[in-house]
Amino acid sequence: MQGCLRRKTILKDGRKPAVASWQRYWVQLWANSLVFYLPKAFKGTERTDYRREPCKVTPTTGCLVSLSDNPMHPDIFHIRDPIKSNLYKFKACSREEAQSWFSALQETLGLGQDADNPANLISFE
Repeated sequence: MQGCLRRKTILKDGRKPAVASWQRYWVQLWANSLVFYLPKAFKGTERTDYRREPCKVTPTTGCLVSLSDNPMHPDIFHIRDPIKSNLYKFKACSREEAQSWFSALQETLGLGQDADNPANLISFE
């Protein structure tokens, strides 16, 4: 999963940032991490509009994902890291894209599976 997203920091290390603004990134979901690429220019939503080298890699292990419950902003989802006390708000281009990110993140985190079907399918019998 990859695409253009805007990110806003709500909590960093349990504290509100002094200035919270939206930052545009190209984001890739890579294994259990989010890889962020900075834009080359002010506009653009294609991969070529972003730098080749990532600016940050954030592990998603232990994070919680939720969709916005605000009907005025159906294109928003949140990622919360309870261990580091970080909370980020992400804005996708559409409601469907936000739902796709939410589903992909849940699948990566193993939240879409029920207790009867564990992720580890290896049997030692």
